[in-house]
Formats: sequence, structure tokens, C-alpha cells
Amino acid sequence: MRQLVRKGRIVRFLIEIDDSPGSLSGVAATIGEFGGNILDVSHQRMFASVPIKRADLYLTVETRDATQNLEILAKLRERGYDAELLQE
Repeated sequence: MRQLVRKGRIVRFLIEIDDSPGSLSGVAATIGEFGGNILDVSHQRMFASVPIKRADLYLTVETRDATQNLEILAKLRERGYDAELLQE
């Protein structure tokens, strides 16, 4: 697994979302649509320093390569999500 992380095939995204029904499914659909495989999800809204009615979503995603990571990031942002690719 660590080798996949070093190669950029497993990455973490931080996405700020609305804390409302359907928000997580929209993010997941976008990642799946562009070929990413979600391995892990962490949804922080009580202990993070995000505004009320917002949440931090940490996603561990498996992709083909670094190019695909950037494509997914671009699509998330294009669809209005405040997203970043976390560097470990």
C-alpha cells in the first residue's frame, strides 16, 4: 500500500461540503465518474474549525496516476467544491 502512496496512486482529498443530505453522494459520484476508487471516508463537522452547516470531508482515493488525481481535483472544483489534494 505504501508503494501506491509513493507512486501517487493513493491520495487524500480534503473537501469542504455543505452539512446536508446528499452532499457526500455528490462528491462520491464525481470521483467515481472520473475513475477514482474511494478507499476511506472521514467526515468532520464537530471537531473541525469549519463554519456551521459545513463539514470537512477527508477521502482516501485510489487512482491510475498523478494526472488522474489532478483531473479529479479539477472536476470537483469545477462543480463548486472547495477541494484540495493533501500532500502527506
